[in-house]
Amino acid sequence: NARLAIAQNDEWHALYVSNPEAFYIKVRRLIEETIGNADPRNQARLRGLQFQVDAKLAHFKDPIARMNEMVRLLWKGVDRLDAALHGEPLSTYDKSATVLPFEPHKK
Repeated sequence: NARLAIAQNDEWHALYVSNPEAFYIKVRRLIEETIGNADPRNQARLRGLQFQVDAKLAHFKDPIARMNEMVRLLWKGVDRLDAALHGEPLSTYDKSATVLPFEPHKK
């Protein structure tokens, strides 16, 4: 229902404007509730993904910059899904990284 969505958006916005700390507490609770309602086999992965998102967003103090980064992350995920649906391999590592050899520990 579009009216309900608009009303909820207005409520979230009003909370953010009046009490940003309470807003972020409510956001965190909603995220935890959503993860808690997921299949238990997926919860650890979801918490890991949320940790990555939080770490990336922590660099942005400006709400617009944070939103832009969230949109970028969303589209990155959509692109990965599209690649998977078209049979392209999904890389979970940076191919440009240098692998450093480790010397065996001498006793």
